[in-house]
Amino acid sequence: MEAPVEPAPRDDSAAVEEPLHRGPAPRPPAGSASSRHVCHDKHTDVRVPLLSVRDLRTWFRTDSSPRFRSNGWHRAVDGVSFDVHQGQTLGLVGESGSGKTTLARTILRLVPAREGSVHFRGVDLLHASRAQLRDLRRDVQMVFQDPLGTLNPRMTAEEIIAEPLRIHRAIHGTQLRSRVAALLEHVQLSPGHARRYPHELSGGQRQRIGIARAIALSPRLLLCDEPVSALDVSVQAQILNLLVDLKATLGLTYLLISHNLAVVEHMSQQLAVMYRGRIVERGPTDRVFARPAHPYTQALLASAVLDGRRQEATPRRSAATMVLLPQGCPYCPLCSIATERCASQTPESRPADAECGAHVVACHYPEEAGRLREQTTIAHPPSLIGPKDR
Repeated sequence: MEAPVEPAPRDDSAAVEEPLHRGPAPRPPAGSASSRHVCHDKHTDVRVPLLSVRDLRTWFRTDSSPRFRSNGWHRAVDGVSFDVHQGQTLGLVGESGSGKTTLARTILRLVPAREGSVHFRGVDLLHASRAQLRDLRRDVQMVFQDPLGTLNPRMTAEEIIAEPLRIHRAIHGTQLRSRVAALLEHVQLSPGHARRYPHELSGGQRQRIGIARAIALSPRLLLCDEPVSALDVSVQAQILNLLVDLKATLGLTYLLISHNLAVVEHMSQQLAVMYRGRIVERGPTDRVFARPAHPYTQALLASAVLDGRRQEATPRRSAATMVLLPQGCPYCPLCSIATERCASQTPESRPADAECGAHVVACHYPEEAGRLREQTTIAHPPSLIGPKDR
């Protein structure tokens, strides 16, 4: 095992003068989103990724239930690999139970990984020492799904936002209060909210406090785990617009986890589709929405609400089809083009077509899946926010 690389030391004395504005995030070339059928992401292949995940696995013992079980193990994350580049938003979609939240928690080492690697700016987070991890966590923060469950009910909003600054000894004294006030203004809350407790705030206000706490140390990467799923639709739009503004202002990079296709389509430049612990398809968001290459992605898009009706995308699942196969494609029991090869061999990621090398799919028969796509009505998810601002 190679010795972990020491990250560059941070000068805490300079943190007092560190501006809240890091500058606008890099954006795709002008006109790059003009067509939903063109690959726009070839320029990102040569860049060094900010976050690189390779062959990551997180398994849990489960002896009490036959559901999602393979030889006594629930493979929540099973061989996941992807990159996130500086200034990008990678959307991670999939149905409930596909392993999205476990993946994010594994990246932050809130859940132990079975094997694999997670490199952030060249340092392997999974093998970093406590001192390294403490320093790296200033650059990687998380916005959780349930704002009420992640805020200390005994602390005021001001104390919650100031806590990471105190822990990392970034700011002291009167400057701490000034920084908290600036953070409240950044998330569009008034100074009067600083002395309120979580139970005195609305759901949207609590999530804004959680976002302010996450950006307090000026991180480079935010893992957003279903940041709006617990909120009303009108409040969802406000929080998503806030995240878009913060990305442009602070130069943030997002890993956005959601099962809402409209949210991901609006926010992300890259898209990864996760099913039963594996990424079955990834590529530029516009490309995946326009030409989904995996049968599960096609079913997921076809199940979107269209004109007030929900289309039936997949057959009803029996207990037999819910058992995770120890090998082979996880979607095999429900796939209409599956063969014996699909049940016995795990498909490797390959280009979905010759036009876009950044669009890859884990399927043995991408050509047949393409023909299946032409026969399937794909619903474009209704926008919650309006025109995209990427």
